[in-house]
Amino acid sequence: MKQFHVHHKIELTEENVADPDIALNEKNFMLLCLHCHNAARKQREVLAPGLEFDENGMVRKINGSGKKGDTA
Repeated sequence: MKQFHVHHKIELTEENVADPDIALNEKNFMLLCLHCHNAARKQREVLAPGLEFDENGMVRKINGSGKKGDTA
């Protein structure tokens, strides 16, 4: 069974953890599997070069010009 975790798009810090607009705002949440959550939190480098997480937690390609491309 897959485990899913709530990820904050704007990372929680000591400065903003008490701000409900960041800590409790459902628009700041995305549901990720454990692997993707760990990658998003700790090491974005875990993704292959040329890939990144988009605002919805999906992996997408970044083309050579630095513009965001299609969702992978």
